Amino acid sequence: MNEGLRIRPLKSGPDDAEYLNIVNRIARELPDETPITQDELETRRTMPHYDPLGQFIAELGGQAVGIGWGRMHPRDTNRVGWVSANVLPEFRRRHIGTALAETALQGLRARGVKKLISGAWESDPAGIAFLLSLGFQECRSESCMRRTLAQLPSGVGENTVVKIRETTLDDDDIQLTVDLINEAFKEDWNFVPVTAEGRRIRAAKLAEEGGVLQTWVAALEGRPVGMVQARISPREIAALKVQRGTLLGLCVLKPFRQQGIAAALMIHGLEFLKARGMAEAELDVDNSNPARALDIYHKLGFEVVRRYLNYEKAVS
Repeated sequence: MNEGLRIRPLKSGPDDAEYLNIVNRIARELPDETPITQDELETRRTMPHYDPLGQFIAELGGQAVGIGWGRMHPRDTNRVGWVSANVLPEFRRRHIGTALAETALQGLRARGVKKLISGAWESDPAGIAFLLSLGFQECRSESCMRRTLAQLPSGVGENTVVKIRETTLDDDDIQLTVDLINEAFKEDWNFVPVTAEGRRIRAAKLAEEGGVLQTWVAALEGRPVGMVQARISPREIAALKVQRGTLLGLCVLKPFRQQGIAAALMIHGLEFLKARGMAEAELDVDNSNPARALDIYHKLGFEVVRRYLNYEKAVS
């Protein structure tokens, strides 16, 4: 059935056009996916978590028909690999995705990976069936949540004593936010420490596009105890045709949780998005988040719009 199928490592540069064509065609089938540009692709390659060894391209009769990933975060000491495969619609059900996934798995196994993870949208039964066929088992889920910004929440238990300040891209502020994230999320599933370099690259790239990545830190008696970020991407707004901003990176240090600090930070972020002309706010949350973030977001008026299912598989 697949005579002439060839799977080889993807070459940055020479294969960019084929990569973007496949990824962006498949993105049209997914909820609220923004097309990737050449500039975005090049920016991703500068990020500290980028893995140049784990990308493959499938060719059938000389035509690029699929992309596979077998990525591993360079700073992940737990040796966890991410496996996925995307095939153009007209070439599916020909075992090309399986061949890509198996190639990715072989590469990760050779690199000493101990566990594999992958995922699929709950609304994608074909994607779920594909992962199950590879021996993956569902382990947890994430929710994408939204709320409108017409009326902002108040009186929902937010802390009124905590001091919230806007941070800058100065070295000290960047390092402060990195330290807060790495401490607050260190017990979370599959967490890999973030770096100052990665945060600076993201902010600079968004600024080039006319967007915003703003961070606030909350302090009690002068001690930083939590943070949140707001992101506005003109590229995403233009692609999705909706004035929607994103809140991300919400965290509060463990000894200071359940004191309304997270709610105060979130309300601050929502006010910022509304002041910048956004009509909606969106966020993603691990449904098993140990800080019970899902409960906080429900209290703030966010509703689940879709769920992403995470799967894992031990490497034998």
